[in-house]
Amino acid sequence: MEVQEKKQGPALAAATAGGGPHATPQALSQTITQSATATAPLASSQPIPGARRPGAAATSVPAEAPVRLSTPDRVLAWADSHRRKLLAVVILLYALGFNGQWRMEPDSALYLTIGRNLAEGRGYTYHGAHHHLAYPGLPWLFAATFKVFGVDTLLPAHVIILLCGAAALALTYRLFYLHAGRPTAVLMTVALALSRTFYRYCFELLSDVPFLVGVMAFLVGYEAIFFRRYDRDVREGTPDPRGKPSPWDWALLFGGLALAMVMRPTMWALLLAIVGAVAVSLLRGLFRRPLRKGRLAVGCALLAAAVAAGGVFYSLDPRRTGPAESTGDYEIAFLDALTRGMHGLLGKALHTNLPALLHPSASEAVLGVDAGHLDVGRHAVSMSALPSILVIAVGALLFRRRLLWGIWVAVTLLMMLLTVVHVRYFLQVLPVLLYACWLAVVWVYRRGATAGANASLGPVRTRSARWARRGVMVVAAAVVGLNLLRVGSLIAEQRRTPFVARYRDGKYAATPGVAAVLRAETPEGAWVLVPQKYGRILTYLSGRYAVEPGAATLLDPAEQPVYVVEPMDEAGKAWMDQKALADGPPVGERVTTRRGKEWQVYRATRVEPQSTPSPPGRGPG
Repeated sequence: MEVQEKKQGPALAAATAGGGPHATPQALSQTITQSATATAPLASSQPIPGARRPGAAATSVPAEAPVRLSTPDRVLAWADSHRRKLLAVVILLYALGFNGQWRMEPDSALYLTIGRNLAEGRGYTYHGAHHHLAYPGLPWLFAATFKVFGVDTLLPAHVIILLCGAAALALTYRLFYLHAGRPTAVLMTVALALSRTFYRYCFELLSDVPFLVGVMAFLVGYEAIFFRRYDRDVREGTPDPRGKPSPWDWALLFGGLALAMVMRPTMWALLLAIVGAVAVSLLRGLFRRPLRKGRLAVGCALLAAAVAAGGVFYSLDPRRTGPAESTGDYEIAFLDALTRGMHGLLGKALHTNLPALLHPSASEAVLGVDAGHLDVGRHAVSMSALPSILVIAVGALLFRRRLLWGIWVAVTLLMMLLTVVHVRYFLQVLPVLLYACWLAVVWVYRRGATAGANASLGPVRTRSARWARRGVMVVAAAVVGLNLLRVGSLIAEQRRTPFVARYRDGKYAATPGVAAVLRAETPEGAWVLVPQKYGRILTYLSGRYAVEPGAATLLDPAEQPVYVVEPMDEAGKAWMDQKALADGPPVGERVTTRRGKEWQVYRATRVEPQSTPSPPGRGPG
């Protein structure tokens, strides 16, 4: 039995290779048995995702001997044999979650406003001035939908983002099909589809999912062009069906890079990862014999293309045009922090961003787990820190698979440490991180199986190894179940009516009514003071210049029309007191939400400073 288990890895890979027959688990077992003596085992120094390591000894096995698949092998076989049913489940879940309603969010409101201004011929502007912050990809996309379908509907934009999600899933399947075969490709695609993080942002009008499409397209092209043979440790004993890369592979490589570059500022991190991975590969190739000149030429071309792409984007970036030419607010802030505020940057990375990365961002983004805190005396112990550390640690397994994948994850984490941490920023590396988690599950299971079969370790350690082997599979199943529950909760939220009144517990329920009052009662170009998190949203809905009062806000009711939306938050009230502004006469009707909260628009007026009374007993001098 030990020899049979050792030999099942190559046979399983051969039976489940992409493009092969659609084998059931029973047929798969027969194929493994029949090919156990026909396939010579190959030594491997790396773990096999979903297949056991082949043994070195060539021991004859009876042709009719049954083969017992390991649990990871059975998971892969089950996913492959039920792939059509799994696809139907995924389609059903996404159909249930789609409602065509805008999930109001400040960043998406900014993209929508710039896109509408582009469609209406106002240029790349926001609040009447040229905009230097948001990357142009999503505003261009929204401008195209507004041109074709009009500015009064967001349904086409939601459909496009959902299609981008479908494209990301298809590209994920293609990437892991090329890398590890169809069973692993099916499993990773379903894992990504059921991830609560990915599911949620397929319904958000943000740039994260389109950026992921660009990244995955590039990785697919990179895999097809630079890795024409399957990894021995992934698909041993399988004939290599891949020939020369097709024009589609080149189109995915360069088209994906171009799409990613116009979507998000993290495209600079992607370029850095590409340059680093290609440069290391070229250095390795120079010391290998025979020298593969064709591969070196392609690597040099890609390296030059990545550098040139950065230069072309910089020269054509619409954020740099306008009356005051700018490099881009993201780039300016980052370079300024690197050159002038290194001490503050490091302090922010260690004291603010690192704790945020560990609790709960990494764990919540990849595993869907936010365990909160455990109160121990006066201290609150994070329960999400350990899962987050494990997620980051298993990312190191990617360096053994594909150097580019490992560098891409490392650079992404570094960028978050130096700038800002958010759950959705993990989306760009989520497919490869999920694959790293699967590799970790297989590694732990295999180590437990090896220790459990070693009688010399003693009964205690043998039982511990068996429990560890079972435990890792139980944890993996629990994570999948938790994500399914959170996806179900999100579906319930999407199906609630009226949606805006219930979205985020009614936080933005009054915004449509307030925006209607502003459109009807205020002149075009009017400035409106609003609470925090409402500025961009009311700017898009009303077409007026809604701002959240702050240090950079310079408004004077005597020179420009200024309005106030009440209730104002404490920060806004403090700013108004500092600038000697107060609520004037009400404008329009009062807006009342379902929960009874009342909103009112007022005309802002300047408060004259009161004269200080003279002290008693002293007259004017």
